[in-house]
Amino acid sequence: MPPVNVKIEPGTLNLKSKGQFTAKISVPEGYNIQDWNIHNVSCEGAPAVDGKIAGDKYIAKFNRQDLKNVLPGQAVTLTVKLAFHHDVNEALTQASDTVKVIK
Repeated sequence: MPPVNVKIEPGTLNLKSKGQFTAKISVPEGYNIQDWNIHNVSCEGAPAVDGKIAGDKYIAKFNRQDLKNVLPGQAVTLTVKLAFHHDVNEALTQASDTVKVIK
């Protein structure tokens, strides 16, 4: 299973905000994300509220208020977990990014 990369935006999350944040998930060169059938995406307990393929990335959106056990800090690691089907196989994978979290 190839490694995935994730970039969480914005780089600073305000836990008091009721807005959304985005995780841009990419796969290594030589793989086509459109073949992956990504589903069951979550970030620190927050289920994705939307997800779509955009170019060579999968863009998942989450509600900030759905995050579980995330504490404020200058460098907080958030992990995005996802399941995908490729051909007839199903697999689970995850990737992390570091952001600033304020309250």
